[in-house]
Amino acid sequence: MIQWLAQWLPDLELHLVADSAYAGQTISRHLPANVHRYSRMCLNAALYAPAPVRQPGQRGRARKRGDRLLSPQQLIRDRRYRWQWVTVHLYGKQARVQ
Repeated sequence: MIQWLAQWLPDLELHLVADSAYAGQTISRHLPANVHRYSRMCLNAALYAPAPVRQPGQRGRARKRGDRLLSPQQLIRDRRYRWQWVTVHLYGKQARVQ
């Protein structure tokens, strides 16, 4: 249904908020480019960069994943990454969240 909506409204950016069951790539890799998905994620989630582009003449199976990235828990503790406070409309009220 999300894909249909994205096709009907190609000039509009859609923001999809979902629970943690939709945090994985199984769902997100099939979403159109104009759909942005937000969901809860486990703090120990294994995150990877996109797989590198296969070079002409490269032997062996193509990689499915890129390099391993920091976990959400490591990102929280790393002072190089600054978290921002934002105001959102949540359950009928304005709330500041990070």
